[in-house]
Amino acid sequence: MKQFIEIAGAASIGFVLATLYLQHERTSVGTQVESVPSPTMAAEHVPSVPPLSSGVIASHQKSAAATQRSKRPGANVAPTAPSTQADDLSRLIEVRELDEYFGGVANISPLNAEQKKALLESKLRHKRQFDLTLNDSGATRNSLSTSEREHAQVTTTRALRDFHNDFLIDAKALLTEQQYTALADFEATELKRRIIELEVQINSK
Repeated sequence: MKQFIEIAGAASIGFVLATLYLQHERTSVGTQVESVPSPTMAAEHVPSVPPLSSGVIASHQKSAAATQRSKRPGANVAPTAPSTQADDLSRLIEVRELDEYFGGVANISPLNAEQKKALLESKLRHKRQFDLTLNDSGATRNSLSTSEREHAQVTTTRALRDFHNDFLIDAKALLTEQQYTALADFEATELKRRIIELEVQINSK
């Protein structure tokens, strides 16, 4: 099959060369050509084409395969990191705690849908920053030395306080005075509970 393709290719090239040659002769000498030689006749005047080496063939095959892969949809798009179970759990905890606040303040000064959405977005944004600090502190590792536990304890407690304070700053611009006072009291209780939980978690490592 390979030899057949090479012969056919040579015949096609010979046919074109022969045609151009006859056209030149017809113009310069005035010779009238009644017919054009067939590809088989033209191939007889063309040197045989040496077959491609196996290395050249392999190189072309690799190039063609790479081209096909690059044309596939999404071939050059970096994969998106999936959401982890830890991320989902962290979000669920914040949603649950805010629901407790919403329910507690409902009989005093209920929040509208826009306020609830803005509060949730703010809390999740600050929580993501806290989670980064938590991981960097080493608190999520399976085991810690005494000095590492002390470092993790100090770092995470400070980050937890920053998380709650930054969230309350955002909340103050979104809520009425009565709503904010209720939220500040609620968050103060949650902050104490979380600090104790972190201490227990870190000291167990």
